[in-house]
Amino acid sequence: MIWLLNSPRGLRRAVALGIVFGAICAAGFVAAGAFASLRHSNQSVIEKRELLGRLQSIANRLPEEIRNTALAEEAASDEFLSGESETVIRAGLQQQLKQTANAQHLNVISVGNAPDLGRDNLTYVGLQANVTGTIASLQKTLFALETAKPVLFVTKLTVRSTDQMALRAPVAEPVLVAQIRLYGALKPESEEAGK
Repeated sequence: MIWLLNSPRGLRRAVALGIVFGAICAAGFVAAGAFASLRHSNQSVIEKRELLGRLQSIANRLPEEIRNTALAEEAASDEFLSGESETVIRAGLQQQLKQTANAQHLNVISVGNAPDLGRDNLTYVGLQANVTGTIASLQKTLFALETAKPVLFVTKLTVRSTDQMALRAPVAEPVLVAQIRLYGALKPESEEAGK
């Protein structure tokens, strides 16, 4: 270092300019890398939000009144939940939910009863479940539940992501946490009495 202090003035200036230029270049590379990473993460977040929006629109595709009216007018006996008691029916509904979710690689964290609904002389019993999985597994589970017999309706779906996508570039499909509210109709009492 002493040799630099004793060197000619022009050499000292050149060394000083070289150090400043190197520091500016290093800062520029760091800033460019951070900007590129941020832009990639932002694009990924936008894509995931669009997918989540489409997923939530599936759950809300038909208004609940149309679903309930169609069920009351065109119901067949295999479209209703059946069992010896409401407790047995709810247990069967829980089992159906867990089997469907497991088949689609969706993890069921917890399941509880949802309040009964009454519409158009029908009673609907329901469950509320907390699940985790990927977007694809959640979509497949919802599709399987709503197309199975007896007829089930997903009336509420709340989805959120557990990944900190803004802080790092995603390396895998994000894991979602969802809360699903699911209902099925009990057989009308008049139909039960006729059998």
